[in-house]
Amino acid sequence: MGDDLNILVCRKVTNALRSKRESLGISQNELAQRCDMSRTGLRAIELGINSLTLTSLLRISRALGVSLGKLIAECEDSL
Repeated sequence: MGDDLNILVCRKVTNALRSKRESLGISQNELAQRCDMSRTGLRAIELGINSLTLTSLLRISRALGVSLGKLIAECEDSL
């Protein structure tokens, strides 16, 4: 159950990040540059291929101008 919940939470968070990026009209390349990440790495996070670390989550949320707390709260409400 724990692993399933972890996967679900990560999927919801990455979907929320991608939705926010798209709603702002920011490309993966632009966001990756803002986060000092590779576009390939960011793409892998958005697709759930690479694990989302707390550090990368914080960097991405800051680059999108959304607080980490608000992002987590939105995802938590939908669990």
